[in-house]
Amino acid sequence: MSDEIRTLLLDSLERLLHDQCTPERVEEAESGGFDAGLWRQICELELHRAALPESQGGVAADLPVMTEILKLTAAYALPAPAAEAMLLAPWLVTLTDSELPDGLITVAPSAGELELRPHGDEWLLDGEIRRVPAGRHADGLLTVIAEGGGEWLLRLSAEQWQVAEAANLAGEARDTMRFTAQPLATDQLTVVPVGTAVSWSVARG
Repeated sequence: MSDEIRTLLLDSLERLLHDQCTPERVEEAESGGFDAGLWRQICELELHRAALPESQGGVAADLPVMTEILKLTAAYALPAPAAEAMLLAPWLVTLTDSELPDGLITVAPSAGELELRPHGDEWLLDGEIRRVPAGRHADGLLTVIAEGGGEWLLRLSAEQWQVAEAANLAGEARDTMRFTAQPLATDQLTVVPVGTAVSWSVARG
């Protein structure tokens, strides 16, 4: 990434946050920790895709640049799960050479509480994922499950789970997503490459 693109990226985000992420707006979003309109503006500027390679619509922002981005979102108290949606989600889809869907895509560890089993031409998912950041607001959820001696990235969508709402001490949504014999298409599963060691942070929590 060139210095010019880095500067443009950071300046675009800071202008947006300065103009739109006001203390009043942050306070209004406190009950669930998420501002859908503000997140939509971030997506319109493609800022949530910054960490993706250019071939996937990003600008290949590296970890130091993404750290600067997350510091900005923290400084303005952005009411959205920035680390999950802007760093972890792009990292996981890049790792598995898959797509980053539109909308708010959050990430949470499966913590060994999911069971995946084959069923004809599809898969069935049972279990739950706890403490999902902004779960009730999410359009999609990425998690990694250890199954059959390997690891799989699951790309789940909002219509596939039931939400049990909960919150952390700061009042931010940390919900439980439940699955009961939920059918998954084969293209919702991607093998995690051997040796990438994602399970410690994403599969087991």
